[in-house]
Amino acid sequence: LVVYWWASWCPFCAVQSPHIEALWRKNRARGLQVLALSIDRRREDALAYIQKKGFSFPAAMLTPEIATMLPKPKGPAGEAGDPAGADVLIAEGQAHEDRGELERAEATFREAIARAPRYARARMNLGNALQKQGRLEAAAQAQREAAECDPSHPGARFNLGAVLLALGRLDDAQAAFERALELDPAFADAAVYLAECRSRAGDAVGARRHLERAVQIAPGHAG
Repeated sequence: LVVYWWASWCPFCAVQSPHIEALWRKNRARGLQVLALSIDRRREDALAYIQKKGFSFPAAMLTPEIATMLPKPKGPAGEAGDPAGADVLIAEGQAHEDRGELERAEATFREAIARAPRYARARMNLGNALQKQGRLEAAAQAQREAAECDPSHPGARFNLGAVLLALGRLDDAQAAFERALELDPAFADAAVYLAECRSRAGDAVGARRHLERAVQIAPGHAG
């Protein structure tokens, strides 16, 4: 899902909107979803702009109710989470990744990072692509940098833990999963992976304790 904040008067949107349209047309059949949220004050201005440009991507007005669920990130109106359109590149990279084009995905994620160096999501996606290539040390570094960019992001800590676990660094992996659970106590997968860490360390009691916590959080983990 690409969430795109824009406005008819925004100069950045004039550059990015055609890319959003091209991305939507190219990948919607593969399941890509786009939600373009206009921050125009008048619905008529937003509708006239879309009609004039011939855009077909799904669009809506940013209402107070939507803003509560999807608050607009800081930065120019027309950027999905960063001032250089990194989310658009991330969506392209994910499409490459879904097709097994891992090197192209990596290159696209690196371009997203170049445009938004402090954007954790871009580094997380890079780390995932590197891990799928078997480049675990590089993947760990990317996930570590993602966690540094956004220390409050539980997913970044979880991803880092997963790579460290694959590298056999049980203590470091456990610390990352524990931090993910601290940041999000409802993160059942982090509890499951903590159980795996304890199991590999030969701590059956600890493994069982974490599995029980995972089941308490999400009963679907019982199997």
